[in-house]
Amino acid sequence: MYPRELQCFGLGMSELAVMTCVAGHTPRKSIKGSRQPQSNNRPNRTVKIVITGQTQPELSAQVVGNCLASMPHALRLAQRGIVGLEGVTRCGRLNGILSCRPGLNLDARFSRFSRAASPRDIITAQKGDGACIIEGFLTPEITKRLNKDITAPLLNLRPGHRGTDPDLQDLHGENTKRLYNLASHSRTWREDIINDDAFHAICHEGLGKQQGDYWLSMAHVIEIGPGSLAQPLHVDGAQWWPFWNMSPGDPEIMLNFLVAVEDTTVENGATRVIPGSQRLSYRGDGEEQSAASWEEDDAVAVPLKAGDCLLIGSRVVHQGGANITTDSHRKVMTMTVVSSCFTPEEAFPLLIEREVARTLSDRAKKLLGYKEVTPFGSAGLWTGPAEDRAKVLGF
Repeated sequence: MYPRELQCFGLGMSELAVMTCVAGHTPRKSIKGSRQPQSNNRPNRTVKIVITGQTQPELSAQVVGNCLASMPHALRLAQRGIVGLEGVTRCGRLNGILSCRPGLNLDARFSRFSRAASPRDIITAQKGDGACIIEGFLTPEITKRLNKDITAPLLNLRPGHRGTDPDLQDLHGENTKRLYNLASHSRTWREDIINDDAFHAICHEGLGKQQGDYWLSMAHVIEIGPGSLAQPLHVDGAQWWPFWNMSPGDPEIMLNFLVAVEDTTVENGATRVIPGSQRLSYRGDGEEQSAASWEEDDAVAVPLKAGDCLLIGSRVVHQGGANITTDSHRKVMTMTVVSSCFTPEEAFPLLIEREVARTLSDRAKKLLGYKEVTPFGSAGLWTGPAEDRAKVLGF
């Protein structure tokens, strides 16, 4: 579960010095709204520190300390069981090993683009920083019409998660509404937004160019109400289990377009992102050792003007912020686009007559796409509000 080797690169020197220390364990600070277990019982571990550079072995600790200290927004070693170095609390993790690169500035704010910018530049910034902002992604007129389309449906929704899973209740929020099935609720969405050339150009650059095609996994509006707590820190790729065995350099599996329907602010719950967290390797660690290893103080709030878009991928750690206002609702449309590489070859729900499908066993219904599926780490895929699905299918 823990890395065995820590390397410092780029010191501009030639000799190799090796130092070994004993790593103890510091209990992880609980993240607000999460249900991560805490434990003091993990055994000490020996971690090899490899320093590349023409320095004397007796200076190793100082060099390592300086190297690690240059990583202000990276993984906290104290929360991953490595606390044997005085004053060292954070480090970045790249390519499956903990790595420190002096001068890497993860404090930098995210790049901003217009919707007319090169899709290549947009995706390059998103991959490099973990996120980027596309200003004016929706025109004021389209934003106004979308807002009008969804106002009444949102008013008719009750907030909170409808199920009993406590983790999903935390993730969805007690005073947060989620409006699904935008194609039915909004003519603007189905005629303008999902036909937008800039939207498809970015999807092609980030997914289609390397993998051939893409399609929409999910689209809904999230309205965070006054008094809501921040979401638990999380990554969007976690519900597809291959994600946990993929390295940062592997192909992207999804893009999430978070579009402000109205202005989002720090006070009303603007999305918060941890810069550089997309470089974390999750191989063999699982979520309990990844997103939960960060602290909320590491996250940067990204306020948006209505129509602006925050673009993120599957790996970056983020959360919906707390809404500390008494009268402001944070309204964001999220559109998750995924690689089409595992799409079924046959569209069974379109081929099988409804009356025939009604006679199938539950197991057969699931196999053919009439029920949701639940991969490891997922709350459920191929889904929607349960009562709506039952009404449409008739069973």
